Amino acid sequence: MSILRVVGVFLMIASMSCSAYAEKGDLSAQIKRIINKHLPTATVGIVVADANTGNVLYEFNADKPLAPASNTKLFLSAAALYYLKPHYHYATGFYANHKIKKNGQLRGNLYLRFTGDPSLTVKDLDKLIDTLAKEGLKDIRGDLVIDGSRFRKPYYPSGNSFDDLHWYYSAPITSIILNENSLDLKFRVHDRHLSIKPKKFARYFPISHRVELVPREKALTECNLNVEMNAKNHIDFYGCWPQLRHHALERVAIHNPFHFAKQVLRTKLAKHNIKLRGTIVLGQLPQHHKTLAVHYSPRLKDLVRHLLHDSDNLYANSILKTLGYEFCGRGTFKAGIKAVRQILVEHTTVDLSAVKLSDGAGSRYNLIPPRQIINLLASIYSDPVMRRQMLYALPSPGEKGSLSERLPGFHLRHQLYAKTGTMHDMSALSGYVYSSERKPLIFAIVINNVLGKIDIAKRAEDRICRLLIHISTMPNSFNSVKR
Repeated sequence: MSILRVVGVFLMIASMSCSAYAEKGDLSAQIKRIINKHLPTATVGIVVADANTGNVLYEFNADKPLAPASNTKLFLSAAALYYLKPHYHYATGFYANHKIKKNGQLRGNLYLRFTGDPSLTVKDLDKLIDTLAKEGLKDIRGDLVIDGSRFRKPYYPSGNSFDDLHWYYSAPITSIILNENSLDLKFRVHDRHLSIKPKKFARYFPISHRVELVPREKALTECNLNVEMNAKNHIDFYGCWPQLRHHALERVAIHNPFHFAKQVLRTKLAKHNIKLRGTIVLGQLPQHHKTLAVHYSPRLKDLVRHLLHDSDNLYANSILKTLGYEFCGRGTFKAGIKAVRQILVEHTTVDLSAVKLSDGAGSRYNLIPPRQIINLLASIYSDPVMRRQMLYALPSPGEKGSLSERLPGFHLRHQLYAKTGTMHDMSALSGYVYSSERKPLIFAIVINNVLGKIDIAKRAEDRICRLLIHISTMPNSFNSVKR
């Protein structure tokens, strides 16, 4: 080899080495500038790692326990996919001790078993009853017994705020779930009068209100809209409403899902000309029974996709209780957490001794260091089957979901897959900067104690993601960088 060629190779290697060090320093310096500019007083934890090698490219407060909000759903989703498997489904069905007679009579009770299917709707229940009618059922000689025993009390996880209990994102986690145990309400201001009406099912939800119409500034700084609902699902609003907010759609939690289910069942039985001689009561399905009609939910992989795309708290906590029931034999939040921890110990490198899990949705009671989010995502990435499931389930910019309006102007579909997390003073974003043709990265960003608008934290997350997308296209390797 000629001297000139040797010198040329040496210079090329030296250039690549210098470039790598420059990129390391640039990554660290740029993330530091973003944090200092947008989040100077917030508590921030960040880890970035190479997905293939596991090398940490950047870390700051990596082992500090932080509240990751809905990033908690990543742990629940992984455990569910590992243990229940992607094709698991819920079954909601009608059962009886006897067959339907030729004259349409059913001797004894009719049983309806709810199993905590978070996707079950009133329309699904109507189709089940239609199936009974097509099987010839006309006359139930006993009671209609609803079995909602799979999920036990309490129906609210311990981390829920009292202020949130009557809103849809804190709906009760009972076995009986219809329309996510929530109700859409239309708010309309006309001629200095506020009307509040259910979008559907008005007959089941009487509404009263003592709401004052006030200027927008007063509604923001001096008073709130408050709601209460009693055991018969009577809704009472009080507080204030902006007088110039003429139209809005709000969603509240249904306080008593059993009462709602009873009303729906009476209506649908009458619609399909099925007579009920007895009453609708709570009870349990006998061990020996005959199956009359069954509705199956979508596959778990699709339920988890909805859970992560929409950051759906009811889906998360119903799947958590399902894990408790299937893994421990008890449909409770605590049994679900025990199941999640044991499943993740078996399948991942997450150090559960450093993690506090309280629920599946992401209340303040959950504390997770960013490094453990990275360990979870790295374990998933190293398993080709789980990697495929998680990339299918995670939101990506440019598609419907919690990232649909993030990173505007960037064409990142199929390049960025990440789970958001949001509460009024905390934000999180964790996932993959991924492409089969580029170097994939894993990242976890958790931000607590945000004093201003939470959008400030979101903008900082987006800036860091833009930086990581740029870094992921570079051919050189990285060593560990710590701030």
